[in-house]
Amino acid sequence: MLGNIAFGVGSRDLVLQSAVPASGSMMATGELTAELVDVGMTTDASLPTVEVRGKVAVQRLHPAAGAFSERRKTVERAQELTKRGAVAIINIVEQTGNMHVRDFGNCGAPCFNLGGADGSFLHEALSRAQAMGRPLTIRLQLTAEKLSGLKGHNAIGVVSGKSRENIIVNAHADGWYDAAGDNADGSAVLQALARHFAKLENKPERTLIFVASGGHHSTGLNGPANFVRMNPTLTAATVMVLNLEHIAQFRIRSDTWKIDPREQPMNFGIDNSSPALIAIGKRGVERYGFNLNPEFGTSVAGDLGGYAPLSVARVQAIHSGPMYHTSGDVLATISVPGLERAARFYAYFISEAAKTPREQINPTR
Repeated sequence: MLGNIAFGVGSRDLVLQSAVPASGSMMATGELTAELVDVGMTTDASLPTVEVRGKVAVQRLHPAAGAFSERRKTVERAQELTKRGAVAIINIVEQTGNMHVRDFGNCGAPCFNLGGADGSFLHEALSRAQAMGRPLTIRLQLTAEKLSGLKGHNAIGVVSGKSRENIIVNAHADGWYDAAGDNADGSAVLQALARHFAKLENKPERTLIFVASGGHHSTGLNGPANFVRMNPTLTAATVMVLNLEHIAQFRIRSDTWKIDPREQPMNFGIDNSSPALIAIGKRGVERYGFNLNPEFGTSVAGDLGGYAPLSVARVQAIHSGPMYHTSGDVLATISVPGLERAARFYAYFISEAAKTPREQINPTR
């Protein structure tokens, strides 16, 4: 933000430290300077009639959960502002502190996300400048490039069972920022399960394929899809795929920003609604207290998309809270007892599924 003597003695330039360029943002010259204009909340029924041509449009969003829940409306509104002539977009994400926020992309123009503290300051300054009838100006700088020909790698471990049929257990190994809940918790449980089933006394009925998948957060580097393409012999014997993703984060109430002592309740998805797998999941919850929502669904968003060509049951528990894809996704948000509950639940689920007849796991396939 550029200082201006018109605002009074002592006005000076200020760097907004939480600014993060949204995906797809590019600047041909690497820098632009323009007047700011407030275009309201992303939840407003329509865009205001203010002139945005040649200006940097500032829009605010107040996520009810994580910023991910605001993706569509935020991006669509930014694209419309671009069509109306805005030279750049600033998204003020009204969350606690001054976190870096990774979500949103392809706004049509250079697009930056601001954390809560920076955003509050910017909005107040812009409101005062407008009340004074004086423009507030900002200088945006961005050096970015698109890279191609990159490679992602999967790490694969095999625990031989009593049968050649196999169950794939997957967790993506890449993440944004500290990535404690997306997906270090899933990765930690994946490794614990591999060690558990590698012990002779825990030998499973079916072979287990453990996949630490790469490229989840990078366009074109889908680890599961690549694993399926490169391992036709292994996947021909697959009866089920289980994904571990966002499984042990404390419940963080975004209205008050208080942390509950238990984990965030998770949605449990079994894409083919197998009665046998549903029953195993219900028993597992009763035994180990894994915090699943009582009604199981069929949604398996996330890394499981790459396994769809196998046409076998795909299973996962998942949630995405306020710290999703932010610099607030740190170790302190993870429940240690929750990690144990998750590991015990999944060890039980895998053991039971490993001895369940294939036609019960995939009743219509």
